[in-house]
Amino acid sequence: MSYKPKPYTVELPEKMVRMFPEIAASYYMMKADTAQVAESNEREMLELQKDYAQQLKTKGIVTYEVEVDEDYDEEKDYAPLHPQGRRRHRPGIMKNHKGETRKLN
Repeated sequence: MSYKPKPYTVELPEKMVRMFPEIAASYYMMKADTAQVAESNEREMLELQKDYAQQLKTKGIVTYEVEVDEDYDEEKDYAPLHPQGRRRHRPGIMKNHKGETRKLN
């Protein structure tokens, strides 16, 4: 993984702060809340990166666990690559109600 943390800035132009102090205050409060979330996500990503690098160094491969629900039904949740049904529209081709095709050009 090549995750690099980005600096998180909370700056507004001074002119905008003077013109709309209420909006600027709510913006700064919102940014403060999102800064906490961004910091925790950054910490988690850096830990994951460190763990993956350590696994790669010691074992040569990276492994991870996947949670599988007990009520998961592979047949029911399977989505085919090409679903049955109507094909895409082909320009210059007309189909009548009997299913016969005819070129328009």
